[in-house]
Amino acid sequence: PGSGKTRIVAELARRHADRLVVVPEAATQHYSSIGKRWDELDLDGRREAQRAIYRLQLAQEARLGAAHPDKLL
Repeated sequence: PGSGKTRIVAELARRHADRLVVVPEAATQHYSSIGKRWDELDLDGRREAQRAIYRLQLAQEARLGAAHPDKLL
C-alpha cells in the first residue's frame, strides 16, 4: 500500500486512453462496501473477503473486456 501503483496506472491510462482501460481495484471496492479492513475480520471473514474480491475482479475484467475488446485491461 502507498507505493503509487494506482496513480501510475491512472496516468498510463490517461496517456494511452486509445489502448488501455483501467479495471477498478477490487479489494478497495470490497472493503469499502463492507465497511471493515482486513485486520478487523476473523479467519472466516478473511477467507470470504478473498473469495469476494476474486469474484469481483473476474466480473469486472469480463465486463470491461467485453465492452472494450480492442484495449488492454
